[in-house]
Amino acid sequence: MFSLFTQPHSDCPRCGSALASQQVSAIEKRYCTQCGLDLDLGTSDLLLPHELAIGFHVPHLGNFLRLQASTHAALPYRVQIFQYGHIHELEHAHASAQSDKALAFDHSAAAGILISRRTQFICTLKLSELHTAEFLPLDAEVQLQISIASNTQFARTFMAGHCRVNETHLQGLFAASARQACLEVINAHSLRELQDQATLASQLETEIRLALQAKFEEMGLQLNALQIIELRHDKLSEAREELGEKLASYYLIADEKRAKNKHRKTLDTLYSEAEWQQIARDEERVRLRYRHEEMRQQLGNDLSWLYLRGEHENAKKRLSRAKLRQDEAERLHAIQLRELELYARIAEASTRKEAVERGAASTIAELEHQLRAKKEQQQNENDEWLHIRTLARIKMRSESELAQMHSKEAAQLLQQKIAHQLQSQRLAHEIELNQRSAQGLRQEEQAAWLHDQERKQQLREQALEEEAHQTRLLSLSLETEVRAREFKRLQDWEDQLAQQRRQQHQHQAAREQALADQEHALAVARMQHEIKELEHRYTVLENQTQHDKLQRTLALEAQFAEQEQARALLKMERLAALDEHSQIAFTDKDNAALLAELAKLKAMASMSPEQILATQTTASAHEAVVEVKRQTHGLSWEDTVRMLHERVEEERAQREAEQLRRHEIDLQNAQIAATRMHPANLPRK
Repeated sequence: MFSLFTQPHSDCPRCGSALASQQVSAIEKRYCTQCGLDLDLGTSDLLLPHELAIGFHVPHLGNFLRLQASTHAALPYRVQIFQYGHIHELEHAHASAQSDKALAFDHSAAAGILISRRTQFICTLKLSELHTAEFLPLDAEVQLQISIASNTQFARTFMAGHCRVNETHLQGLFAASARQACLEVINAHSLRELQDQATLASQLETEIRLALQAKFEEMGLQLNALQIIELRHDKLSEAREELGEKLASYYLIADEKRAKNKHRKTLDTLYSEAEWQQIARDEERVRLRYRHEEMRQQLGNDLSWLYLRGEHENAKKRLSRAKLRQDEAERLHAIQLRELELYARIAEASTRKEAVERGAASTIAELEHQLRAKKEQQQNENDEWLHIRTLARIKMRSESELAQMHSKEAAQLLQQKIAHQLQSQRLAHEIELNQRSAQGLRQEEQAAWLHDQERKQQLREQALEEEAHQTRLLSLSLETEVRAREFKRLQDWEDQLAQQRRQQHQHQAAREQALADQEHALAVARMQHEIKELEHRYTVLENQTQHDKLQRTLALEAQFAEQEQARALLKMERLAALDEHSQIAFTDKDNAALLAELAKLKAMASMSPEQILATQTTASAHEAVVEVKRQTHGLSWEDTVRMLHERVEEERAQREAEQLRRHEIDLQNAQIAATRMHPANLPRK
């Protein structure tokens, strides 16, 4: 049997005061003298504007049904009756009385009454201390439109005796989850980046809806609408971490119609350049502190191993050093989210310039510093940027694992806190009702039971703290494992790079050796070709020289032949011009004899007998010719001898020139024959 209330009460569900009873027409009517709540007056005035539902116990269900039957109008609220495991909703007041037999309700028994709103209920959440990436605080106001989807689940969650569910209770239950969802978005961006995002409001609404959807389903509620009313940054007069006098406010309104330059101008007027530099220095100081804490946790031993080895004191000391306050933990979570966002920007950027333009200059500088610390020689800028992008991806993966682990732990802690807060609200309400009632021993017993429940809640709270402590220890252990995996990934990546670099060096050396061999072979071939070409040129030049020499010889021979021919013609002309005796002196020996005989005969024919006798007495024919010549032309003997010697010298010079010409022709013919006999010695082109 489903029992809505743990124990029946006769107290006011709103203020806890004792209800006054009045007998009217055989019907007991109850009302509260403190807050004016009249349980039997109808449902129009039962819920206040800030209340979502109210539940109470009636000792006799029949009286309540008969009172409700007097109202013939539709009920403004949803009224549900819980008795013996049956649940029925009253649509009209008079219908309940007419069909009470069909419902099988026990009129004389007690029952639980749950009155809730039919319309939507508006709950406003005010979220504060939402820090940006520069740790500048933001305040947000979120409006939720809520309705009850499952009355049974809603009753199981909230109803335990007399109770009420108002806006304050809902704010306490949902504010932490909504704030965590906003932090996931805001921590990863700076104030300038947030003001430039036109879809900031829709993004926040989506994250808050996803964070609250599961909790609403567990509690039987339904989120109909969600709206970001306000997102504001207040400039304080004192330190940003502390509460100070508000100097100015800047509203982050994600409106696409607003010009970005106007937003920038408004934000720049809120903070001067010196103040922005101070904000950047503060952010860098906090990040440096986070780095030191992270290095100290990496260098320290795992706390779980210390506990397993029994070194509890050392573990407590390390835990006390590593433990941070709640605000510090939130700042560290903001740093992790910001770094995750920057690593993602670097991994998505194709060049270093693009990543710097997207606001990741500081993270790029850190990765480049780590890269230089490794003392790895990169080939060029592209390889260096590829290495930086790979480091960013590895860092992003580690930070993503840590962020998911922290988000999961935070969600579990929030769920436990919500359940604990629900139980605490119930106990506080019961204690408040018990303190205002005066029922003697029964009230004392109930007080003892409530105090016992309160002690159990305290023990449960201590158990939750211990569990949170163990969760932190496990988180430190898991974080150490994540860092170890990150270090292993870095080592694997560096080994892979080194192997690739060695392979590239080997391939480069092989290519260089092959190129060197090819160049050497090409040089040898070129040299052999040049040698052959030189030999060919020398042979061609020598042949050309011989040819030119032969041409000159032939030209000289032709010239000499022409000269000889001209000389012969000239001689013949001169001989023709001479008389017969002169022709005999200048002609050849054979012809000279014939001419001499002919001239002698002619001379003898023209001579007198005395002259013929004198000629016959001459010693020789030659002398006779000379004598005839001398007598004919009047030449002396010396002139005639001289002319003969000149003719002999000319004939001798002609014979020597003819011998030299024939010798050159024979030499050239011999060379041509030798060249034709050995053609392989000629150079090839």
